[in-house]
Amino acid sequence: MNKKGNNKDTIIKYLLLTFIIICSIFRYKTIYLDSGNVLEASLSNFLYPFTFLFIIMIYKTENFSNAHKTILKTSLIFIIFMIVISILNTIPGNYYSTEIDQALKQVLTPNFFIIKNHVFYYPNILNVISFTLLYYFSHTLVLILYEAMKEYTNHILAFNLAMFIPFTLDTMCFVIINDIFLNVEFNKLITDLTSNFIIVIIFTLINTLIYSIIYKKKSKI
Repeated sequence: MNKKGNNKDTIIKYLLLTFIIICSIFRYKTIYLDSGNVLEASLSNFLYPFTFLFIIMIYKTENFSNAHKTILKTSLIFIIFMIVISILNTIPGNYYSTEIDQALKQVLTPNFFIIKNHVFYYPNILNVISFTLLYYFSHTLVLILYEAMKEYTNHILAFNLAMFIPFTLDTMCFVIINDIFLNVEFNKLITDLTSNFIIVIIFTLINTLIYSIIYKKKSKI
């Protein structure tokens, strides 16, 4: 691989890690998808789908092993990120940064425990674990499916199916885990699953379109 290819692959890896961190921060910010204010979804759902595309792009420029190592490394970096955030939020801020300090704690580390009058802040452990595991397994499954199907069907169709299946499982599992933790009613759970499935379909098509444009462009070079 030439230097230009290495630089491009490095940029994609940085984008992958950046998107994961942004998704973890904005997963609690939701918007309505319809005028009736019934269907809602997290802002993270509009960025997270592109992480599947990034993984396939890494796979195509490198190989299965390196792409899988990237998934593992980004998972570990995300956990380290949350640990560092917990440590920084535990350090008391001065009077002038009180509002920012409280906002960061509320968004990133809403939970706490007290030892000898000192407060230690930490994130929602269930969400961190579920987010990390779902990310790892769903993106690994994308690689496995794409690797298995690309030899027997069109590359674009292989990407579409390889993304749709893991993305659906990832999204549905995360919604169920999150809603059960929040003790939402069953009707709200069904509504959340519906709205997120709509996003899965839309962004699978968008990513497939992007992939097809990139693939056709490369095939002409």
